[in-house]
Amino acid sequence: MSDEWTDARQLALELAGLAPPLNVDVMSMGLVLEPGERALRQVPVEVRHADRARWTGESRGVGLLTSRRVLLNLEAGQSVSFWWGSLVGFRPCVEDGYAVFDYSDGVARLMSSRAMASIAVAGIAALYGNAGLVEHPALATLRGAT
Repeated sequence: MSDEWTDARQLALELAGLAPPLNVDVMSMGLVLEPGERALRQVPVEVRHADRARWTGESRGVGLLTSRRVLLNLEAGQSVSFWWGSLVGFRPCVEDGYAVFDYSDGVARLMSSRAMASIAVAGIAALYGNAGLVEHPALATLRGAT
């Protein structure tokens, strides 16, 4: 099992309250969280958006997984938030390392990362709670990994 998958399984245990949470240094990233928001992991990301039938506008950076969003620090100097609570569609494909984020604004976002398993765990936990960690089909391979 890869280090990324091992970390995603550890994150799932932390979110379920079965393991102590990892300490993430948000200040070193120059980011600020909202009151009550919890930092979970720092992950590399690449983001694109839908333009008709193509994925365009590649942006790379570092993402901070939190209990409420994926907060991106992009190489271009921008910070962008992908809020879990505003999603109308979240389709992670852990095995292929990407997820589609749908905010019902006509512009789907494609996020890819070697740490997609952790991104999927954080998103599914935020959207569906602990039951999602056990039942969501996107995490089936992760649950079965040894």
